[in-house]
Amino acid sequence: MLFSHHPLETLINDTRPPGADRRVLAEELRAMLLGHPCVVAWLNGHTHVHAVTAVSDGTGSGFWQITTASHIDWPQQARIVEFLATDASLAIACTVIDSAAAVSYQGSAEPADLAALARELAANDWQVRDLITAEGGAGAGAVTDRNVVLAIDWPRAAGQLRLRNAR
Repeated sequence: MLFSHHPLETLINDTRPPGADRRVLAEELRAMLLGHPCVVAWLNGHTHVHAVTAVSDGTGSGFWQITTASHIDWPQQARIVEFLATDASLAIACTVIDSAAAVSYQGSAEPADLAALARELAANDWQVRDLITAEGGAGAGAVTDRNVVLAIDWPRAAGQLRLRNAR
């Protein structure tokens, strides 16, 4: 399992200081990761939207890219990622949980009240507040990107990964 701030889609900036080595960008990194059958998942953020994407070489080999929103986004959510082994597969269970903080900040420094302040700030994000709906906000992603179980045939031979979404 890999962890990073950026997902593949945002690894596009080749800007670097004069004389610095070249940067490894999305396509080169994608090809390298697809060549390693031990990579089964990549957890990242940066885009502030829940998303689950199968990254594949077209033959069924590949890994799951699990992008998660930030606590500054509305709805304020966190993601739990669990790995479960069965006799025939590896399952990656992704569960999104909502903040249980109070609706409004009362002005104290108590942890529960600070959680309410964080929730209030997330709901007042001026950049995306127009996108807040009864179903969620800008960071919520689609229903199929939140609570999912992602299956991987296991064990597998080198280069063999069958991606199955067990939603």
